[in-house]
Amino acid sequence: TVEYNNISGNRSVNYEGIRFAITNDSTMIGNIVTGYDWCLNLMGSTNNTTIKENAVNNCRTGLYIIMGSSDNLRIYNNSINDTLDSSGMYLSSINNVTIQDNNITNINTNGIRILSTSDNITIKSNLIESTGNAANEGGIYLSASSVTNVTIANNTINNSFYWGIGDAGTGTTIANNTITNSTYRSEERRVGKECRSRRSPYHQKKKKNIIIYHYHI
Repeated sequence: TVEYNNISGNRSVNYEGIRFAITNDSTMIGNIVTGYDWCLNLMGSTNNTTIKENAVNNCRTGLYIIMGSSDNLRIYNNSINDTLDSSGMYLSSINNVTIQDNNITNINTNGIRILSTSDNITIKSNLIESTGNAANEGGIYLSASSVTNVTIANNTINNSFYWGIGDAGTGTTIANNTITNSTYRSEERRVGKECRSRRSPYHQKKKKNIIIYHYHI
């Protein structure tokens, strides 16, 4: 367990604030981490791990999970602010994961980005606020068809320059999200764009989301 530490670094020379590598039954709780490339980092197969109530500031990426397959993660009640040129959460090869009640603010690319080979993920009741500049891709982005069985519900997403939710995954359920001030690009299915056909599966699946359009010019 790593708990209640106050750790500060310099992004030009310091890469990782807290790192778990190939660990099981671990907890990160109540840490304040400022000024690293990757403030919180899980690398390798990390299982049965809880990440909660951490405050992350001024990092390239707030929570970074790569390399190996991580299973049964609980990520909730964290505050991630001011990721300078990457994502609030950048996650790959994760299974059976709940991401809930996190505040992810002042984000320059994605609030939560999930990459390939990930399954059974719940993303709910998070607040994601982006800077709204042209580098910002979106609030939540499932970036590959091998991201499967994801539920995205009851999130509030503000100021994404392109889209609120980008879904390239398989078997995604998206409902009851509030998305404001997002434009879109149409390469993949997006929540935050207009539906071309009211009878399309896209419309039927996303119709409960509240979308307030503000198109950037």
